[in-house]
Amino acid sequence: MYSKGQILKGVRDPRFAALQFNRRFADDILTKIRPKTNFFEEDWDNLLILDSCRYDLLKSVSDGADSLEYRWSPGSNSEEFIQYHTAGGPLNDVVWVTANPFVSRHRSEIFKVIDVWDTGWDDELQTVLPKTVKQAAVAAEKEYPNKRLVVQFMQPHYPFIDEFSQTELPAHSTFDTEFDEDGEIQNKTEGRDIWEYLRANDVSKHDLWTGYRENLQTVLPIAQQLGDQLTGRTVITSDHGNELGGYSFPVPIRLYGHPRGLRSKNLVKVPWLISDSPKRKEITGEDMSVDSEHVDGSITDRLRALGYQE
Repeated sequence: MYSKGQILKGVRDPRFAALQFNRRFADDILTKIRPKTNFFEEDWDNLLILDSCRYDLLKSVSDGADSLEYRWSPGSNSEEFIQYHTAGGPLNDVVWVTANPFVSRHRSEIFKVIDVWDTGWDDELQTVLPKTVKQAAVAAEKEYPNKRLVVQFMQPHYPFIDEFSQTELPAHSTFDTEFDEDGEIQNKTEGRDIWEYLRANDVSKHDLWTGYRENLQTVLPIAQQLGDQLTGRTVITSDHGNELGGYSFPVPIRLYGHPRGLRSKNLVKVPWLISDSPKRKEITGEDMSVDSEHVDGSITDRLRALGYQE
């Protein structure tokens, strides 16, 4: 059921009402067509997540496209993806090396979270470089050789750090965003993200796709090199994709970026590229203790810098 506040907001804002209806439809109907995959029930030793990478995007640049599989992500944004995988109980055999701050909000459900978004932040580019994540992952495997290793790169998620984007696309801005109780934008100042530029036709879909693709080409070779270095079966995947103005369903409203709660193909069909190894890890779980090494106060600042608005 919808709250009185949601109903009143829907009357004032038809787009909000359509999104709420489409989210309910996605939850009730589209999850049967595109069922949520639990990535942690799959067979792997190392899971390398390329944040916001669509299946068709990786297929267009991957040398292993013939062997490329796909999975239906359980979430259409990073927070949903992480919430789904930590809701079933603690991941007591997982070390999660992350450039995405959302993961660190769930550190109590994960054996170990390594906050590369904090220790390896690039102030100029307002993100974490792939090589920084790779270095942290190599160190993590040495320290925790008997744990499943999740490595979450920030690319190809915006901001784009490739040469084309740095010279041809609008400059990246940070944000100061307030949300209402439904998680919708209430007030936002200081800049626009790349999806708002696209929505306003201030950047072309062709140029945005070029930047998105080249941002993937920046991170993919580094992820593949990391996979070759790590012990065991490695999977390269993503937490969700992006919409570049495609329509939601059944109410046909255009979508940009990766809004929560929707199950369009471009949002939840993600790559699944397996690299086998003759040697597998001997994975062991351990009793969980709260990892309190880091205070979460700077998470919000980093999320704003990365353009998260929903």
